[in-house]
Amino acid sequence: MKICYRSRMLVVLGSFLAGGFLFSGCVSGRAHVTHFFTMDALAIPQQETASRKDASSGKPISVGVAAIRLPQYLERPQIVTRGSGNRLYLSEFNQWGGNLQKDLMRTMALNFSLLLSTPQVSITPYPPPIPPDYRVEVEVMRFEKEEEGGEVTLLAQWRLLEKEEKEAVATQMTTLRGMPPKSAGEYEGTVATMSRLWGELSTLIAEAIKKNARGR
Repeated sequence: MKICYRSRMLVVLGSFLAGGFLFSGCVSGRAHVTHFFTMDALAIPQQETASRKDASSGKPISVGVAAIRLPQYLERPQIVTRGSGNRLYLSEFNQWGGNLQKDLMRTMALNFSLLLSTPQVSITPYPPPIPPDYRVEVEVMRFEKEEEGGEVTLLAQWRLLEKEEKEAVATQMTTLRGMPPKSAGEYEGTVATMSRLWGELSTLIAEAIKKNARGR
């Protein structure tokens, strides 16, 4: 009888501990919340936007964001951080809210619309009936934060083409760097800095478009 009683106690105790482990696992699982991020367009003050419109004359420039290509390691939902020894780290709980390549195209189109004061900006694969005055192609080589130091690097080659011409009127390799703000969270600051650098690249390309348009 004592053996049976002890056996029952062990079974009850084992069930209790197993249930405790399962409950602990559920609580631990709930603690991990996935955060989703998206790129932001440039924040140009309304007064500055109005002055840009006043300075522009004649027919608005039309621009097509024809292509933005990413390295394969960035074509994923997880936000990527570059470590030492060419290692890459993927954050399972900090991800892009959509497709990064499409988000970059959308953001660059919005930036061009603001910087060039034109509503005539199209995105591939939805070209307008009439070919745009300029087409932009961007090949992104690197675009991530470095684990050591925390600096965000954007390395990209961009090409500017006129209408349906195949020869580029401008080609440039651009490297931009920036430190995330210390006041923001790790990934909030990273994405904010990526948006700022992407805005700087958009500004460089927009200046090249305006320069070429003045020379026509």
